[in-house]
Amino acid sequence: MLATPFLRVVCLSIALGIPFPVQAHAETDPSADAAWHRVEDLQHRLQADAPAGENEVEFYAPIETELHQAASEFAARYPDDPRRWEAELTVIRSQQFPVSADERREIFTNNEFLLAEILAAPNAAPKTKQLAERAVIRQYLDHLDLITTPSMATNVEARLADYLRRFPDDPKAANMQVRRIDLWQRADPAKAAALLDEMAANPDAQIAAAARGRQAQKNLFSAPLDWKLPGIDGNPIDLPGLRGKAVLIQFWASWCPDCNREMPAVLDAYRQFHDRGLEIVGVSLDKDKAALLATLKKKNIAWPQFFDGKYWNNEVAVRYGVRGIPELWLVDTAGRVVATGVQADQLAARIPPLLPNR
Repeated sequence: MLATPFLRVVCLSIALGIPFPVQAHAETDPSADAAWHRVEDLQHRLQADAPAGENEVEFYAPIETELHQAASEFAARYPDDPRRWEAELTVIRSQQFPVSADERREIFTNNEFLLAEILAAPNAAPKTKQLAERAVIRQYLDHLDLITTPSMATNVEARLADYLRRFPDDPKAANMQVRRIDLWQRADPAKAAALLDEMAANPDAQIAAAARGRQAQKNLFSAPLDWKLPGIDGNPIDLPGLRGKAVLIQFWASWCPDCNREMPAVLDAYRQFHDRGLEIVGVSLDKDKAALLATLKKKNIAWPQFFDGKYWNNEVAVRYGVRGIPELWLVDTAGRVVATGVQADQLAARIPPLLPNR
């Protein structure tokens, strides 16, 4: 969701300490309680399970949009209310990111304003500060295409390392550790390789297993893929049988907002290059088969899908240490993986050299 003009004014006024032109003393204003009740009600609605067979992104997105607006309005209208900091945390966490890199950078700027306010607030709860810090760091790890220089990677790495040092028991710590590999794979592959070796010996079984899976990815470049998997439609997915064609492997899920955000680019690549020798194979980390099938039908996704219903324990994702989606791999006509971590907006340029019918 693009930051609206209202949100940009709210974030800037909060960040600069400029009073928003409405009543300020929320603790003495019963309307603050009513506004906060609306925020809490929307938060509770987000905790409810999506109906079986319904796309989670489409189900939750309107609620998150409403929650984002309600929390933004609360923080602006009641700056003296101690719940303001929880509201600002909610603004950060309920952010929905658009496709445009420039729009996402603007959102990160707004979120950094809010984070600085929360961390500096003497009456913000320690847990609120921790969760706000974690949310911003994880958002950077989920948008690595915005980290375009080694210095930017170093900055995010330093923030991540400092956070993990202070909060080693965070339940998301293992996943955040593994995502460091993706960060350095972009900025410094040699450092990423060293980090993998270090993590493979980590006493945390989850981190070690993910690192070993990532090490297995390195072998992808030395031998053709020999996957033979059952497709969700009952037909086998036989990668050796696709020799002579270029293949795009897509790790994704129908519940993943970023996967849905980049799906139009993947669909465009399929329409543009399928007749010239491109095949796509989906590896779905969905839990709800009916929701996946409904999404495939609604979005006209025609390529085969491997689905085992195991969510993050999907057997192919675990085998190769895939801990973040969307994840795209390119495979040449000999069946060898030539690239991992490909961005969807790069497909139009990177697929043609691999096609048998150029």
